[in-house]
Amino acid sequence: MGGTEGGPKRRSRPNGLYWLAVAVFVAMVLVNFPFWLDGRVEPVVLGLPITFTYHVAYCIAAVPVLWLLFRAIWPPTDD
Repeated sequence: MGGTEGGPKRRSRPNGLYWLAVAVFVAMVLVNFPFWLDGRVEPVVLGLPITFTYHVAYCIAAVPVLWLLFRAIWPPTDD
């Protein structure tokens, strides 16, 4: 009756990948606010205003960061 089979599994302690993912995520949150651009339009990069180009690059960089974060925190499956 008091066995652990069928009960909730304990989570393991966060590993190095977890802390790397958290650090990169926090860095991405901090650079999300481009206060240094001050709404400037110039210079134009690839025909786009610098603020728009910055946000395009930010979105492209967010994809591997979110993949790393989910890879670090997703529980392993027992299939």
